[in-house]
Amino acid sequence: MNEFMSLESALEQMGKRALSAQAATKKLLSQVVATKKAAQVGDLGALRRLVDDIGKISDGVQLEIESLAGGWPLDSVAEQALFEDGSYVRELLQEAEGQGLAILEEDEQLLCYPSLIRLDPARRTILIDRKPYRHVRPRVLVNHLKAQQERQTKFKPGPFLESLFSAWDYARKTTARGKTPPSDVSIDQIYAVFTVMPGSAREYSKQEFARDLYLLEESGERITKKGATLHFSRSTGARQARGAATVVDRQGRRIVYSSISFAETGS
Repeated sequence: MNEFMSLESALEQMGKRALSAQAATKKLLSQVVATKKAAQVGDLGALRRLVDDIGKISDGVQLEIESLAGGWPLDSVAEQALFEDGSYVRELLQEAEGQGLAILEEDEQLLCYPSLIRLDPARRTILIDRKPYRHVRPRVLVNHLKAQQERQTKFKPGPFLESLFSAWDYARKTTARGKTPPSDVSIDQIYAVFTVMPGSAREYSKQEFARDLYLLEESGERITKKGATLHFSRSTGARQARGAATVVDRQGRRIVYSSISFAETGS
């Protein structure tokens, strides 16, 4: 690919070539159908004219098909490199900015509320919340992500709040070492409880945990069934601190969760 040609422009050119080939093929098919009809009724004048035209049209179709077949400027190696050298991400971020969509780069992931995006260079595709999404044209992907923001999430704040309280309670008691358990517990410690089973951190990333914290905060649910009230320690706009987790909100702002605490009934 020409180094100045974006993926968007390359795809645009291929689309135009395909459209041109489609029009030429449609014209040829129309001539073939007309020739069949002329033969069926024995219209010799029309038949001779149509046969002569088909030869000329077929030459044009051949040229259009050859242009289409040889028009894609990337081989498989170049396609993979596009995803590996940062070119695709830069183009995607530029397209997102032009459409007013906030996407944040964080720890080799792209954060775009409420989605977490990873590139899969080997398959020349991307993963949105770990699910393959093959429509990688920047303009199309940005439109898809914007539509995702308009949909209701399937997140259930109640069960997550209860799980968060259990993890918080376990983490603080584990680290107390005979002293009074602390109320404030770091995100790292709580996430470690959530992912204590082998391999679970691969199935539930820290960024996904941060997203769920944000969805819980956004839901407004704070009080557990036992009456403990949740409090978030977080900041906006700051770079991620050690032990913290980052997410991007609806407005595209960076939110960094450093710790949480629960105020239990009677405490």
